[in-house]
Amino acid sequence: MKNIIVYGCEEGRHPTLELISREIATSFEEIGCNVLYCPFNDSDKIQEGYYKMQDGEIDFSIGLNNFPSGMLNDKGESCYKNLDVPYVSILLDAPYNPTIGNILFNCKNHFICVLYKSHLSLIDELFPQKKFIGKMFLPLAVMAGGVDDDIFLGSDLMMYGKVKDKHTWKNRAMSVIEVLDILRSV
Repeated sequence: MKNIIVYGCEEGRHPTLELISREIATSFEEIGCNVLYCPFNDSDKIQEGYYKMQDGEIDFSIGLNNFPSGMLNDKGESCYKNLDVPYVSILLDAPYNPTIGNILFNCKNHFICVLYKSHLSLIDELFPQKKFIGKMFLPLAVMAGGVDDDIFLGSDLMMYGKVKDKHTWKNRAMSVIEVLDILRSV
């Protein structure tokens, strides 16, 4: 079982970011992960997560954009500078949009997820000085043009979302094949 941190938006601050953050946490819980949800206004939770990362109790952390970049140690350096724990950034906008914040913060094991396939090449072009441990296209919704199966085939990508199960909607993680089956049935 994986132990992870999900960085989230505090309640009432930004409803969309809060919803997305909480759904990420819920989806990982539903596939069996132990999740420590850390809203940014909860310094006790942030401290708890940091200590768990230092003690080797966390497998990875995930958040939107550059959420943990403001976590600084007593030297004013990024807490992720020397931690082996990977941080997965889900960029909710284009990598050149300033609203995503400073994705160049000092993070030893930084993994980037983008919402548009074309943004993968932009990461290297815009940030040649940053070496990410990985990059991935992570579509969170069907785009207006429909579904292009070539984007997904051959991938073991996991996605999260709401799916209808009989008469109720449930949050859950699903494989790309499941997502394609759902999209084809619409």
